[in-house]
Amino acid sequence: MAYGFTYTLPAISGSHTDFPVLLKADDFPSAAIDGTTNALNNGGGNLVAYTSDAKSTQLAVHVVSFVSSGSPLAEVWIKIGTANVGETIYIEADAVQTSQPASTATYGIEAVWSGAEVAVLMEDATPVDHTGNHTLGLSGTLTDISGPFGRANSFSGNDRLSNSDASLKDILTTYNTTVSVISRKSTYENDEAVLSFEGTDDAVLYPLDSIGGNGQRVFWRDIGGSIIDVDSESLAGTWVYSSFTTRASNNHELYTNGSSVGTSSDTGTAGPFTAFYVGGFGSSSQDWDGDIAQVIVWKTARTSNWTATEEDNQSASSAWGTVGTWTDAGGGST
Repeated sequence: MAYGFTYTLPAISGSHTDFPVLLKADDFPSAAIDGTTNALNNGGGNLVAYTSDAKSTQLAVHVVSFVSSGSPLAEVWIKIGTANVGETIYIEADAVQTSQPASTATYGIEAVWSGAEVAVLMEDATPVDHTGNHTLGLSGTLTDISGPFGRANSFSGNDRLSNSDASLKDILTTYNTTVSVISRKSTYENDEAVLSFEGTDDAVLYPLDSIGGNGQRVFWRDIGGSIIDVDSESLAGTWVYSSFTTRASNNHELYTNGSSVGTSSDTGTAGPFTAFYVGGFGSSSQDWDGDIAQVIVWKTARTSNWTATEEDNQSASSAWGTVGTWTDAGGGST
């Protein structure tokens, strides 16, 4: 026996290649996650995914957490080749597999995040880069907390993650990247950086900034200083989805919760940078005193439609797509 179900993507903005879809507990039929005989195993070790129940094309899976029985819990990422309205994912309890493949395997964790330069999901107090590209240094002590859909970390104002690998610290010099962060802070403050690229040039994201009015701010020294400064936002105490995209030396855009809130045509010469930081910038006076649930730096600039779809998927308060019935499809091993 091999029980499974089909998950159908909803109406989304545009069509996206190699898109990591987040599935939470509501995105699974109750019989798949209730701990009974035919349910997926606790921990999700036997969870496999395909493009359809024909099982001709397997998909990469990242099981961050999966609790089957009691109070079900899931944070599962599945990379789909084309994310479009009506596209399907078939998820099955494999009859042979008992644990997820190695992170470097064809359908393992790193394959899910192959489009990112760094992907930090903050699932515990010692977060790692799930792309396998970088080792993150930790200064201070993070506190593991509940996040918007999984876990997150509380940064106390003197905690930082860092890395100085060239491909990460210099990615802004390509003018072809998107930086996505999910963060929360109780109040708007002056100069508290959630993320920064530091060096002779500096680029800093302030998600809940009070300079010039309450809102997000992007500071990029050699491109023009505060190139985007949003005011009149009222999001203190909530999880804020921030995305900053640079598409050319004079084409920059900032998004709040999936919607564009500002653009800049300021231009200059980016870099050089010496390090990448999560949780602060410069002196400790600009360290982040708040919570962070996710940091992803994409290798290419994402479209507005991608950003809207990403936020819509991750912030859904119920099942994002259409959840099929948990049934015995016959067969067994992959």
